[in-house]
Amino acid sequence: MSTPGYFQPFQPLLSANAQKPLGLTVIESRPSNALGRLVHSFIQVRSAQPLVYATIPDALPTFFIGPKQTLCASFVSRVVELPIQAGVDYFGIRFRPGALKALFDVDLNLIGEKVVDALCLGNQNIGSLHHALYHFTSFEQRVAHCESVLGAIPTNGPTEKFADALAIIYSSQGNLGIGSCLAKTLQMSSRQLNRMFREYVGVSAKCFAAVVRAHGVCEYLYGMPKQSLVASSLYGYFDQSHLLNDFKQRFLLSPRPFFERFRSDFYNISET
Repeated sequence: MSTPGYFQPFQPLLSANAQKPLGLTVIESRPSNALGRLVHSFIQVRSAQPLVYATIPDALPTFFIGPKQTLCASFVSRVVELPIQAGVDYFGIRFRPGALKALFDVDLNLIGEKVVDALCLGNQNIGSLHHALYHFTSFEQRVAHCESVLGAIPTNGPTEKFADALAIIYSSQGNLGIGSCLAKTLQMSSRQLNRMFREYVGVSAKCFAAVVRAHGVCEYLYGMPKQSLVASSLYGYFDQSHLLNDFKQRFLLSPRPFFERFRSDFYNISET
């Protein structure tokens, strides 16, 4: 399986502009070459104050791991907000699309777009990841533990055809005709294409591409929130109104007020 390593997830909360005012400490690293086809990156977040951790949809399945719980977001199309405590290390694994099926044989159609307790998925390897992780105190030790557990799982990974589909969607920034263009390029029917995406991602190819496009729009507008008219043309929306409606549906606000949330103490919450 080839690795579409050129896709770089953008998360406003983890940007330099947000980390200092919100009191966040973020550490991130890439996996070993052996795991690179299945894992995008490892990340650890610590907040100096109670915080609502908000992630935008980036089409990467993710484990959010805390001392007591591992949450799994196999695919989300809208912003997800998770409360985190002050002074606690929260660890994350960003997987590549298709990895959850390959590593844990999860039926992603049963999860859909929900965030679920990963330990309820019934895979002992997920339990191994969670239970020992907080026996270690450093980020490097936790990464090494994950490498050991994940690297020991036998897997062939998703098909080359799926990797090719990902590469095309990423290179087009999600702006392409799924039924006519992508399926034809891959020499598949639309039904075969969507069956493949539902197996490896849990949603249709069209839904996956739409999230990739919205993610690109979010990153583009982060520094230029007034440029929605330009963005609508660049990302293949019908018009500016179409883009703004899609943005509000996925991120709950229009661009300017949405991004202001990451430059203030909006996400700070009081201790209970």
